[in-house]
Amino acid sequence: MMTIQKRQLAAIGERLAHRWEDTMVVHLETFFPERSLELGPEGLTRAIELGLKKAAQYGIHSERDVCKFLNFMFAYGFDFDNDPELPWARAILVRNDLVRANVKLHLLEEAAMGEDNG
Repeated sequence: MMTIQKRQLAAIGERLAHRWEDTMVVHLETFFPERSLELGPEGLTRAIELGLKKAAQYGIHSERDVCKFLNFMFAYGFDFDNDPELPWARAILVRNDLVRANVKLHLLEEAAMGEDNG
């Protein structure tokens, strides 16, 4: 029987985290090329780390949902969740009745589309 030690498991987790981060770099460079170029590689990595931390504050943890949160950061500003000109964003993110993060992000997307059209 094979046994995986804690340090091996930690190393695997770290590699997976870096792989996801690399995927996010490519995603952001593809969909937000100007902003990504402006930030440079180190700034992009810091932005992803900031997005992870901020998303976690709102109960957003899955890779897909954090990716969507990063999209909002890049589209509306890194402080979109506290921007007084975007009150709808914070109002949705802090709702206690929304326990599923994907629902919060869906509502953010709907609200953003309404803002863009209205």
